[in-house]
Amino acid sequence: MATWNYRIVKRLGHEDWWSLHEVYYNKAGEATMMTVEPITFVAETKGDLIRALEMALSDCINREPFLEPMEWAECDGEEMERTQIVARETEPIPTPEESGGC
Repeated sequence: MATWNYRIVKRLGHEDWWSLHEVYYNKAGEATMMTVEPITFVAETKGDLIRALEMALSDCINREPFLEPMEWAECDGEEMERTQIVARETEPIPTPEESGGC
């Protein structure tokens, strides 16, 4: 079963920047995908929102920043070679062959 957590991510590109993403891991504990866009928090109740923020903060404090792999950073935006990376809605992004991208 795959797992995930919130991670501060150092994105590489024209300008390096830091953001908060969900990072997903395979059974071996290797990062295999991450959200394309930084995450946002939306909840049905104030308590749910606070719990989500507390979980994110705990993950940020207790885990080292995740450095985006170079092969993930070689493309930008929606053209990214992202058979490993999914959109926030967990819909797979087309492979390069499907999209005509990178």
